[in-house]
Amino acid sequence: SLVLSPAMTLAFANFEFVGANIGNTIFTAGQQINYLVINGTGDWTLADAVSGIGVQIYKGTFNTAGHDLNLELFSANGMNNAIFVDFDTSDINISENYIAFSPLLTISSANANLLLAGAGNPLYCQINDNAEFNNVTVNNYTYFYGTMTCNRFESTSGVRVNNLNSVVSIFHKSFSVITLESDTIHLLQDVLEVEFDTIAIGNELIASPDCFRPLVLGVYNPFASSALITQSSGAVNLSYTYMQNIVAQGGAVFNANNSWDLGGNTGWNFTTPPARDVYWVGGGGEWDDPAHWSLSSNGTGGNCPPNLTDNIFFDNNSIPTGGQTVNIDPSLTVYCNNLSFSGIPAGTVLMSGSQSPVNVNGSVALVPELDPWALNLNMISDNTGNTIHTGNNNLYGLTLSGSGSWELQSPMQTGNFYPQGGTFITNNYNLTSGGINTGGNAFLDLGTSTISVLGFYSPSPGVTFDGDSANIVIQSSVLSFLVSNPLFNSVTFTGNANTQGAFSVNRLIANGDFININSQINAGYAIFKNNVTLQFPLTADTIVFDNPGDLVRINNVTVNDSLISNGTAGFPVQIEGYSGVGTLTKTGGVVCLEHVLLKDINATGGAQFFAGGSSVDLGGNSGWVFGPCAPLTHVWPGDANYDLIADNNDILNIGLAYGYTGPVRANASLAWVAQPANDWSFQFANGANLK
Repeated sequence: SLVLSPAMTLAFANFEFVGANIGNTIFTAGQQINYLVINGTGDWTLADAVSGIGVQIYKGTFNTAGHDLNLELFSANGMNNAIFVDFDTSDINISENYIAFSPLLTISSANANLLLAGAGNPLYCQINDNAEFNNVTVNNYTYFYGTMTCNRFESTSGVRVNNLNSVVSIFHKSFSVITLESDTIHLLQDVLEVEFDTIAIGNELIASPDCFRPLVLGVYNPFASSALITQSSGAVNLSYTYMQNIVAQGGAVFNANNSWDLGGNTGWNFTTPPARDVYWVGGGGEWDDPAHWSLSSNGTGGNCPPNLTDNIFFDNNSIPTGGQTVNIDPSLTVYCNNLSFSGIPAGTVLMSGSQSPVNVNGSVALVPELDPWALNLNMISDNTGNTIHTGNNNLYGLTLSGSGSWELQSPMQTGNFYPQGGTFITNNYNLTSGGINTGGNAFLDLGTSTISVLGFYSPSPGVTFDGDSANIVIQSSVLSFLVSNPLFNSVTFTGNANTQGAFSVNRLIANGDFININSQINAGYAIFKNNVTLQFPLTADTIVFDNPGDLVRINNVTVNDSLISNGTAGFPVQIEGYSGVGTLTKTGGVVCLEHVLLKDINATGGAQFFAGGSSVDLGGNSGWVFGPCAPLTHVWPGDANYDLIADNNDILNIGLAYGYTGPVRANASLAWVAQPANDWSFQFANGANLK
């Protein structure tokens, strides 16, 4: 046991109890302790309230006897040791973390109250699935792991909950939950967004959104197609609510009045408010302030902020002077139909939270006078004919999540571009982005645009490109070029390349190392300026190794027309097989290389392969002639004396050349046509080559 005195001063205040006896008590006399640690097989009962940094229980029995705990941390985690905790009717006040998660833990807490109230940083509450309290109150953003059962759950701040079973649940702020089962659920006015997988209502859902602060319902699990809300009888009545992929089931009637169906909802009766033209008035201010929204240009404010069906106008009557800010609070979810700026003064700032997109159901028209900060646009329209005019502004992000179409009216610069559906038409305007990440069944018509990006991610086979006239420039040596068999006019890597997925290109330019390549490539023209590793097939009309002194490793390379290596005597290009013998294929003609170091390269296909100049055979090669490249001229079958007639006069030269050998003529035939052939090393007396 421990008995402290209220008159004493603690020089240290960590107490660990390790005994095996029962009937022990702890009396702190109101002293502030650091840690109280239970680490014995006995039992300990509080004789007064405990205040301090933490209580940690590793084994044994701990009884509060109705006395309160005021702690930063409570932890009961014994792993393979049995722990018994009886909270009786105590108030458990936690300012940091509550962790009661152990396979051999038993807690009696059905009559106790849990209060989580921190100083700003998120709290963590990790519990076994059988945790049960009387009341649970949350006054600081908290992550709940496990299943919480209680009579009353009230959160005055945001929360994320795995599973919550309660008689009454009251939420003051936006929250997310996997499963919520409650007789009565109260959503107070500052609840702007609820993400969930399942909500089961026993009696009623009480919510009070209005046109000034609407509610958004969405799916919590990013891999789920929908969320479920159930009630067996009566009615669920919501108003001014945005919904997407929310399935309503049960015997109740589910009404969404003055609300917006974003798609994927079933079981609801929707009525939609009429569309409006709304104008910003009164200079700078907060987006959700009704005083700034009018139904006419330079009109009187006091109207509901815009919603999904409304057209927004910022004009010459909206903001009198430059330098003023229109602020979109990050907690807001903003929707509109068309968003249009015109006639505003230079330096007008539109401030937006980068994680809270402005959802646009139509077109966007920005102007150069606008200064958008962290503006993230989500284009959600399912209609065709929408347009995007950036006003040459730099957007934080642009997402295409609808099934409609959008056409650029100006060059576009954006931190990230996410075409996840619909049709995107560049209209031949250039696009610059930190990254492009496509998905779904998006179709991108890139015209003759130049697309300059750090990373290009398009792994989905459902995404299609019209890009055979477009030019892709990859500007990062770290991020990837990940595609699924598109065709582009050109792809340029300004630094080291990282690729995945097959692609075709008219012109491939690799200015940095081209070694982290996991792609099968078809190219018209390919030029490499540094080291090259091709573990997958490359087929090209023309290949240029413009990389003196560097290493080229190939697995299977096919050349249709020309292979050029720009090595020098002092800095030859080394070409070798990748992980064994590499194959170089050309069906006809001549491959004539100089100043190369060849190793494990099998030259095949019918062409003649020469390695002249200061080239070196490093071993393992086949199909090569290591010597000067022979000139290529034409011969006619049977014409051994070069008089363009095949007759008995040719027999003399045939006899004179008997026994001599030279390069085999590719694709030789008896057809009377000019056939290209390399010179042999011997000549007749008249200077004609023996070939």
